[in-house]
Amino acid sequence: MHFRRRLRPLCARRPGLASVALTVAWVLAGAGSAARADETPAAAETPAKAAYRQGVEHFKQKQFADAIREFNKAYRLDPNPVLVFNMARAFEELKQYDSAIEYYRKYLEMLPGAPDRKTVEESIRTLEILQKQAATPVLVPLNVTSKPDGARVLVDGREVGTTPLKTTIPAGHHYLAVEADGHERHASEFDATPEAPFEREILLLPRPASASAGAAESGLSRRTWAFITMGAGGAVGALGGVSGLLASRKADKLDEIDADPRKASESQYEDLKSEGKTYALAADVLIGVGAAGVVTGLVLLLTGDDPAPAEAPATGAMASPAAGWSF
Repeated sequence: MHFRRRLRPLCARRPGLASVALTVAWVLAGAGSAARADETPAAAETPAKAAYRQGVEHFKQKQFADAIREFNKAYRLDPNPVLVFNMARAFEELKQYDSAIEYYRKYLEMLPGAPDRKTVEESIRTLEILQKQAATPVLVPLNVTSKPDGARVLVDGREVGTTPLKTTIPAGHHYLAVEADGHERHASEFDATPEAPFEREILLLPRPASASAGAAESGLSRRTWAFITMGAGGAVGALGGVSGLLASRKADKLDEIDADPRKASESQYEDLKSEGKTYALAADVLIGVGAAGVVTGLVLLLTGDDPAPAEAPATGAMASPAAGWSF
């Protein structure tokens, strides 16, 4: 079986879509001319020609993986170098540069005297540059602040520093964790791109503690613990007020963006909205916890005098120290 081919030059930098399966066409009219005059068109179409035609249609529809499958099917039936060229073009469109380079070189090996050799060699050099660029990750800024400062920042399970943090990470999807002693752990997922670097202010909520347990372990008097509890409640409530203020500022920024959408991208707008909701929720929780602490301190203060001190043991033996912390 013999086939005629027509090759048009590739673009100097990157072959365009119009220059591929149609322009680098494996013209099977030559095969049809060998058929008998009394054969119908359906009978004249060989399996190789049918596979090639399907590959061309898939390429037109930008279904490049399907085009490669059909071109490869035709190649197994008739190893024509133009089919190798077409597969190289499809791999290029898929940005599978390794395979595209391999098939372009195979095309030149099968057809040493190809009239478009210089153009194909130039395309190979261009793809080698793109291949190196693809192997180098794109780094984007990562800016994380927290309240309180000094929190540990982990990206994809690896600690990258403490807040306030300014660093760079590869573009893509990541997992973020922010940790500080005595505070609840923050965890979230995010996408970092050159168009939308990741910037986030994280509010870490205090980890709740048992007032009664704290009093028992510390040996403090009821009156002293009452004042400590009220002071802690007041501090937490104040932190809630700060969170409310931050939520109000985020809302003001959202109003500015609503008035002029050019001031932020859609992803930045959504991040700002999410942060505002977080601060608003934190404000409600912290003010509630602070109020509860103040009330608890007042109850401790008003429920009687300090209990009588425990009597010393009759023997001189001392209690054994605990073996260690339990978690």
